[in-house]
Amino acid sequence: MKILTINSKMSGTGTIHDLASDQYDRVIKFKKGEKFCVILPAYFGDWSTNCRSEEAAVKKAMQTEHSQVIDTEGHRYAICNDYLERI
Repeated sequence: MKILTINSKMSGTGTIHDLASDQYDRVIKFKKGEKFCVILPAYFGDWSTNCRSEEAAVKKAMQTEHSQVIDTEGHRYAICNDYLERI
């Protein structure tokens, strides 16, 4: 199991689009075979779901407003047409 921690940020900093919460660290646990996480910014709650493939991550992210895609190392991705591009 791979664990990715998004450290908390100081209150009053950043934007509502930040993945980091100003109240707690966000911990994402990736099971074996999971490569991507579709996650909402902390402002919208603590929702996230993991995906095994790029195609599944793109599909889920396109269904979920305000979501972002990250991988097991914490790299962020933008959706370009039907694939992910690292930003």
